Order: sequence, then structure tokens, then C-alpha cells
Amino acid sequence: MLNTLRELISIPTVTTQEDILIDKLERLIPSEFQVWKKNIIIRGRSKHVFVAHYDTIGIVLEDYMGNGEYQYSTRGLFGKIGVERFYTIYQNREVIGVADGSKISLSVSEELPALYPMQFYPKLEMGKVQISAPYLDNKLSVSILLDLLKEADMNIILTAGEEQGTTRLEGIDRIFPDRDFISIDSTSAKNPMDERGISEIRYRAVEGAGTGNIAPRDLVDMIKKYISKEAISYSIHQISDATTLYRYGLRAINISYPVRYLHSPNEVIDLNTIQELREIIWRITQEP
Repeated sequence: MLNTLRELISIPTVTTQEDILIDKLERLIPSEFQVWKKNIIIRGRSKHVFVAHYDTIGIVLEDYMGNGEYQYSTRGLFGKIGVERFYTIYQNREVIGVADGSKISLSVSEELPALYPMQFYPKLEMGKVQISAPYLDNKLSVSILLDLLKEADMNIILTAGEEQGTTRLEGIDRIFPDRDFISIDSTSAKNPMDERGISEIRYRAVEGAGTGNIAPRDLVDMIKKYISKEAISYSIHQISDATTLYRYGLRAINISYPVRYLHSPNEVIDLNTIQELREIIWRITQEP
């Protein structure tokens, strides 16, 4: 699973760069799949459909200033940027940039297309009890779902656009009729950046402070067999793909896992949390 995560992190997936990942899917997905509105559909026989977004936050290049320098703007719920390394693939070449304030200097002097997207420089550091990497939100969920395909016959949707609020799932009920949807996404862990975060895997039945997803009671009861505590929604911004599905009239709930320093180039998660999340999802796939 960690090898898959390492490879996923290395693939730029800021909105509009989805094709770079899609071109590599045959190597990453051990079963048949289809691409629908840039969402990746894997059909199985599980009672539920598991949902995880593969897109990431990032920056886009704005005004070209010459000599490989650009003004840039952010995409998604991006935090404040200090001096950070960024990365993309352009015409099959790796391009590295160093951002400082609102300016970024690239490793190539030629002008790239306007609004070309870049992501944090990909690196994964393995410790004894935790890993640190960018884009554990939400490529960790994607990696776990793909790994579980080796053991479980699962229905899966890997979505594009969640970080931008542009996931397109209208009509998904025709692909997966009479199914409940379980979105798996990260939540900020308790740390100096967000004292209201979570410290363990939780379910989120109500999102967006009541303006987003409200999971049906029986779906909550099913999840509570595996996850005892609910994550409280404080803000209208705390939403996931479960909210998108809910707004299309579908039954959906979110499973949240804690990531420290969320939306930074050094997100952190405990290895025990990864194992527990994998075990919870696997057990849910065995629901009769």
C-alpha cells in the first residue's frame, strides 16, 4: 500500500491535470475500470460504494515575468505559503519550482501555458510510528482502497475536483443503483494549527454545520458498529464528497481520519491509524 501511496504522491493531480493520473491507471489498478467525468469507476459486488478523491490542492501559474519566473495563485483550501518547492510534469518532463511569497521560479526558462497547475514537491518520509508526505489528503484513502481490491470485491469511485468543490457526480446512481455511499477523507488532527481537530478515526454524519451532508439513521447505525465516535462539524467548509452525493439525493456518510498539518507539504499520520482505517473499510466490505 505504501508503494502505491508513494507513486500516487509523485503524480500531479491538481485540477486540470487529471489525465496524468488516468494515463497511469492500468499500472495502479489491479482490475477493470472506467473513466466517467474524470471520476474513476471500479465495479464490484460490495453492498456499499466507497468514495475517495484523488485531486489535490495546488497553485497555478499566472503572469510570466521572464527567466522562468511567474506570479501564481492558489487552488483549493490552500494555507499560507512560505518558501516551498513545487513540482509538475510538462510535455513529459519534470519541472521543479521554488515559491517565495507570490512569486515562483521554475527550473525551465521557457514559458508554460497560462494557469498551468503545480503541486507540492513529492516526498514521503517513513518513521517508526508515522509517515510524513504531502497529499495524504486524500491519496492515502485512494491507496488503501486500491490495496483492498486484492482482497475484497469492491465498488469504488475515485473522484476529481473535491478540493476545488467541483466534483461531478450527478447521475452516479445510474451506475450504482440502490447503493449507499461511504466517503473516506481526512480531517485536521488536533495540533497547533487546529485545536478543534480529531485524534482518532470518526464518522461524520452531519457536515458543513448542517448545510452539507446529513446521513440517514440506518447508515449511521451501520457505521457505529465499527466506529464509535462522531466528528463534529463546526464550519460550513467541513464537507466531503458525501455532501455532493447528498445534494444529488443519495444516501451517503463520511469516514474521517486524522492528519496533522493538513494541506501542508508535510502532512503527518500515524501508522496505527492507517492500519485501523484499512481494517475498518475491509470489515465494512464484509457487510451482508
